Amino acid sequence: MELFVKVMNVVNDIVWHPVMCVFLMFAALWFTFHLRGMQVRRFGDMFKCLTEKGDNKKDTGLSSFQAFATTVGGRVGTGNIAGTATAIFMGGPGAIFWMWVTAILGASTGMVECILGQAYKTRNLGELTGGPAFYMSNGIKNKKLGKILAFYSASQSLSDLDSCFRQCRLRQRQQR
Repeated sequence: MELFVKVMNVVNDIVWHPVMCVFLMFAALWFTFHLRGMQVRRFGDMFKCLTEKGDNKKDTGLSSFQAFATTVGGRVGTGNIAGTATAIFMGGPGAIFWMWVTAILGASTGMVECILGQAYKTRNLGELTGGPAFYMSNGIKNKKLGKILAFYSASQSLSDLDSCFRQCRLRQRQQR
């Protein structure tokens, strides 16, 4: 397992190299420019859709607010909270400004990701299936890239499980 952790650390160092961070910011700027600042321009429409009452009389789906709450619950975790606290501690109050700038620009990247996910979703055994692996294999027509992403995501999940097990073992040792 230690070899696996070492390999994952090397992969993480490659993926989160400063060059990749700069690339992501340029991608966010490009999407913001080509979508004409949709994440800011359509903010009022987003808020209106979020608060409107649906005609869901049959209880067949989620309301807009329920879908929003589910999405936020899936995306915001302890890492976001601890990361914010660490950024403020290390960078001072100015870190909040840069986090907001990054969030506003990054929203365009998230929007493009959602649009691609909707465009390339497929029906599998009656269920809708989609995501990055699907639009990489079906949209870009590069199944190899989709498989690499799927493997990386699965290995990251295993790495996260390993750190959870290590924390549990450490806590058990501390209690003895």
